[in-house]
Amino acid sequence: MTAPLTKQCTRCELDLPLNEFHRDPFRAGGLAAKCKTCRKELAAERYQRDKEQILKTCAAYYAQHRTEVLERVNTYHRKKREQS
Repeated sequence: MTAPLTKQCTRCELDLPLNEFHRDPFRAGGLAAKCKTCRKELAAERYQRDKEQILKTCAAYYAQHRTEVLERVNTYHRKKREQS
């Protein structure tokens, strides 16, 4: 028996190639139930719906971990400068 080359998205119900689905090791087939496009749309909808709370959470994290965040950002930029 050969593996199928397509899968149906549970949201848009389109048959799409397997590379249109994120990997999910917790699912039986090893792929997410929703296609990448649908997941992106759902994430954008969720962000718009919960934007205020998400920004509050990010601000609170930054306030508590400011030095670590700045160190991580500075290290990233330093490495990028060294590469170029």
